[in-house]
Amino acid sequence: MRFSTAFASAALALTALVSSFIQATPVPVRESGAIIHEAIAVDPHSTALVKRASAGYGQLHGIPIVYGLDKMENSAQQLSDFVDRVLKATNTTQVDLFGYSQGSIMPRYYLRYLGGAPKVNKFAAIGSIQCGTNLLGLVNLLTPLGLYDPIKAVFDTLCLSCFQFLENSKFIKNLNTGGDTVSGVKYLMITSKLKETVTPYTNGFLRDNNPLVKNV
Repeated sequence: MRFSTAFASAALALTALVSSFIQATPVPVRESGAIIHEAIAVDPHSTALVKRASAGYGQLHGIPIVYGLDKMENSAQQLSDFVDRVLKATNTTQVDLFGYSQGSIMPRYYLRYLGGAPKVNKFAAIGSIQCGTNLLGLVNLLTPLGLYDPIKAVFDTLCLSCFQFLENSKFIKNLNTGGDTVSGVKYLMITSKLKETVTPYTNGFLRDNNPLVKNV
């Protein structure tokens, strides 16, 4: 009971923190894989979108229902298209983004490489994976054992994004080289010491010396 109460209190506090940052009524955009990943695009100048809409990102051909499996570059393009639809529907110039897990880094590709920065006011995320994960050190063992490429080849048949999450992957390096934020966007990144899939947990933090960044 104590755990349930503590968990509920933490959830309420987290909700309040994100809500105060976004300051708008969110409209969910589903980006789900083995775990549900949420990405939200909202009009920062109104309390609701003109029309509720949702879209699934990163679905691979031949694999129904499950999302978030395609390369994050492709998912970012889908996000770009969705944001443009939101802007048109609300007759505004910017949105706020909220992401979870994969939704904490995929939108950064959109911001940096697909012209998203001028269209985004704020970007908040929980379960953040900004610098990748070493999965409790297991990733560091793959290369010395000659297993990295063989295991990646197997995963790539079903999940092109999975190895992109790993610390020092080409995607992570490309995303963070030259800085991990873009000018003008306000960031809120939330992580936890208890999140075992993101290790070390500090890899969930943005590292630029940017006054518009808040790591929690």
